[in-house]
Amino acid sequence: MKRCRGIIATDHVDSSGERIPVKVLRDMVESSKGSYTLVRVEHDVWRPPIGRGVSAVLCKLVSLQPSAMMASGSGGSWPVAR
Repeated sequence: MKRCRGIIATDHVDSSGERIPVKVLRDMVESSKGSYTLVRVEHDVWRPPIGRGVSAVLCKLVSLQPSAMMASGSGGSWPVAR
């Protein structure tokens, strides 16, 4: 199975004008421990999952925004964090 690593959430303002607070990113990382998270295309529950998240960490990004939730998992192709 292919393993990928990518950024799944940041605390910058998204295309809807919303921002995820760093505390919520921390809570997402904590809640992901000990369980798999299904990866779906645009959160569409009517489409089959394209992968699963197996771990997550919160880290500071240099080029995008101050914080981001990183995940690694298996399945389809995710954008790769560099």
